[in-house]
Amino acid sequence: MPWPKKPTEANWQKDLASLISNLDEEEKKKFLNEIVTVGTDKIPLSKLKDADQDTMAQVIVRHHGFAASVDVVAEVMARVPRRDEFVVKTIKRYQGKRKSEDGDEDESPAKKKKSPPAPVMLDLATLKSSGMKDLKDPKVVVQVLSVTKPFTYVTVSSQIKDLFYATVADSTDFLEVKVFDAAKKSVFTTGVTLEISKFRFKDGYLEVVDKTSCEEQEDKDLTISKAVTQGSTKFLTIKEIMALPEKTFVKGSFEISKINKGFKCLGVTLKDSTGEIDVAMFGTLMELVPEVGKRLNFICFQLTEYNGAQQLKSMSHSFAEVTSQ
Repeated sequence: MPWPKKPTEANWQKDLASLISNLDEEEKKKFLNEIVTVGTDKIPLSKLKDADQDTMAQVIVRHHGFAASVDVVAEVMARVPRRDEFVVKTIKRYQGKRKSEDGDEDESPAKKKKSPPAPVMLDLATLKSSGMKDLKDPKVVVQVLSVTKPFTYVTVSSQIKDLFYATVADSTDFLEVKVFDAAKKSVFTTGVTLEISKFRFKDGYLEVVDKTSCEEQEDKDLTISKAVTQGSTKFLTIKEIMALPEKTFVKGSFEISKINKGFKCLGVTLKDSTGEIDVAMFGTLMELVPEVGKRLNFICFQLTEYNGAQQLKSMSHSFAEVTSQ
């Protein structure tokens, strides 16, 4: 498709119609369902239902305005999801380069104010594969599957703070969440659907900090597949863990076969049908009371090497508990 000479509103409307026509039937259905939920002033479904692509494009641009409609469509296409080169390049053509019909910029450089980019909706599979690389202010809509109890940890500046973990999922995948803001404990309730934005993504964990927004979505009902739900509770075997790259963070649950209480750390050996691995726990985790035959459930332990052998080591954000099953 040849690019227009100028990124004008009229050309945007034509290109938007082309984007819509390029969607298959399932994508069009998803686009229609999402376009009426995005933006400050929502478009009534009746204005778009049964409309052709030219009419839909005209309604979207006139309803939201030139500038806002570009951002709205960008978010909706991410939800569909359509992030292929054709879609991305078409939308990018108009983001930050909007011109009026006579070719002048919408605002003069002196009057133009920089505003933060609109958050981009992502699915968890894309977030995990991208690792936040080249992503600007993303947000996700997820369902809370499980939550741990809060526990204390010591910061690098020797402050004692609270932290808890949650497992969340959408239709594409699941993810572990570190919640550093204890005030948000009431928001993370099993079964609740949340929109999370302004978060961090580090070492495979979504991190909720003070600036992170977590808003309950009462009108959204996510469908989580059985495969995703089962995957969230299925752990790697010890053999699989030992094959991971060094410094990988791991979650698991294994039977305790040996206990080694030292002065500087609490050590246990865990086993399953594939092998054994030693675990070294430091800080507040040294207060745990392990018993042979019981299980150690843990989150965010790092695979390291000690005396020529692989082991799991607790870090400042590690969580662990001893259970009978």
